[in-house]
Amino acid sequence: IVGLPLILMMGLGGSGGLQVEAPTSSYGSFNGADIIPEYLPFVEDAGTRCTQVSSALIAAQIEAESGWDPDAESPAGAWGLAQFMPDTWTQWGKDYDGDEVADAFNPADAIGSQADYMCYLAQWVEQQQGLGLLEGNALDLTLAAYNAGLGNVSLAKGVPNWPETQKYIRTIGV
Repeated sequence: IVGLPLILMMGLGGSGGLQVEAPTSSYGSFNGADIIPEYLPFVEDAGTRCTQVSSALIAAQIEAESGWDPDAESPAGAWGLAQFMPDTWTQWGKDYDGDEVADAFNPADAIGSQADYMCYLAQWVEQQQGLGLLEGNALDLTLAAYNAGLGNVSLAKGVPNWPETQKYIRTIGV
């Protein structure tokens, strides 16, 4: 799908909170993140959505995307903890706290929607690899799709050779 919006990485720094040793995922392990205690249940729940996406991966992404700042906004217009671009949020944003509003600045909604989107991307990567259309590490390709968009990963037939996307993948490092 060409033209999916770019979701930018932001390094705003941690906002403090509980140091958590995250579990090992199918992609590796995460050494921990400053997870604000009230966000921990959302992260743990997010890690149960699909086998390809663990709580550790979700936590590492949020650390890289926003430094756990629910009010983060990038210069490119990405919103919230998970740094969704508006068009991507329109497609993937869901109400996870039951207030009947899907809000990218609401941690419950953002984290739940991030997990849904990451599971979709991971499954898309597996399908494309199975068809011989993508080459590379499945996690790297999934992260590249989150950062650069599915269309750009498809065009590159792998991880795009873009400094931002390469850095994003190294930063997550799970």
